[in-house]
Amino acid sequence: MTKLTQKKVMFDCGDKQEAAFQSLKQKVCIAPILALPEGAEEFVVYCDASHKGL
Repeated sequence: MTKLTQKKVMFDCGDKQEAAFQSLKQKVCIAPILALPEGAEEFVVYCDASHKGL
């Protein structure tokens, strides 16, 4: 999928790219990636966003 972000590379989202995206999406949504904070201490959540892309 990183090849899709390079300059002068035509964006072609075929079966191989779709499978890689679905695999990545599944891995991000399962433990141990996601966890609830422990304890009573405060914590800060940072989020980065772009108006032009992902």
